[in-house]
Amino acid sequence: MRGSRNHRAPRWRPALLALWVLCGIGWGPPLAAQPRPEPPPTDSRPTPADPPASPASDRPYGGDRGGAGGGVGVGVQIDLGQVLRSLFGNRPDPAAQALAREGPRLPESYSFPSLRIEAVLRGGWPAVIAYELAPGASAELEFALPGEAPHRVFLPPGAQRGRTLITLDLPERFGEVLKVGTVSLRVEGGSGAAPLQLYGVGCGPLAIGSVAIDEVVFEPARLRLGTGERAFYGFHSRSDFSRAVVDIARLDAAPGGPRLVRVRSEPVQQSVARNSWVGREPPLHWNGADERGAASQGAHLLYVRAWAADPGDWVVAWSPRAVEVRR
Repeated sequence: MRGSRNHRAPRWRPALLALWVLCGIGWGPPLAAQPRPEPPPTDSRPTPADPPASPASDRPYGGDRGGAGGGVGVGVQIDLGQVLRSLFGNRPDPAAQALAREGPRLPESYSFPSLRIEAVLRGGWPAVIAYELAPGASAELEFALPGEAPHRVFLPPGAQRGRTLITLDLPERFGEVLKVGTVSLRVEGGSGAAPLQLYGVGCGPLAIGSVAIDEVVFEPARLRLGTGERAFYGFHSRSDFSRAVVDIARLDAAPGGPRLVRVRSEPVQQSVARNSWVGREPPLHWNGADERGAASQGAHLLYVRAWAADPGDWVVAWSPRAVEVRR
């Protein structure tokens, strides 16, 4: 006797079989999948409507078929794409789950006017950004997912010179599960060397409430190497986050505004809890050295990345002032 093997059928087969039995039974026409309209290039354009169903007189089956009688017609139209999205679209994405655990990713070198953050996104999530635009500058914030039309938001310059805070909701068409996406900035025009100053950006309910990581402190304004001086840093959290990392970036002169070049990263060991301060007790400090222990001279900004691996909320916040490292 040959040994038998147990083959487990994929979980989607029973669902498709049940759908076929419920909707395709009878002597009706074949089930026709309706084309899914393509999403508009921007959110301001309406989505095209589905074409109307053909009248009964145009259908090849049903009604009096000339004497035989007793025929039963089932006129069912199914959006096969919608069926497949219902079966498979809500499954967790392993890449998104990994990114939710690791936190938002920023380039090793970037400038605010062209910043691109890789992070998890979800349809319907709230988002927040705090920024300051130079006179004459215009900016656009873009949220993008593979296979979806990007969601773009114009950033107003603000009623007066100073920090501007706006909140918004991501479109529902981004889906109900976490996906790997990008958050990008585009800035045009503006006077001065820095057309945009970014203070914070985040997505998810935990990121909201102003920007959930605020009052980022990095001081004093100058640090002299070889004297034992240190720069102290800390921040205030409005939400509970499971992980946080502090990055220190040197400001290098470049066309279109200074570039931030990361020189050091420090995982935050203290608890990042709601309405708590991080970096006071015990104090957190930096001695002016990069990750190799070499001196990093010049002006530096500090930014904090904080996130909750589950459900995936994240925020990035920058210090408003720089620390100058000198010999």
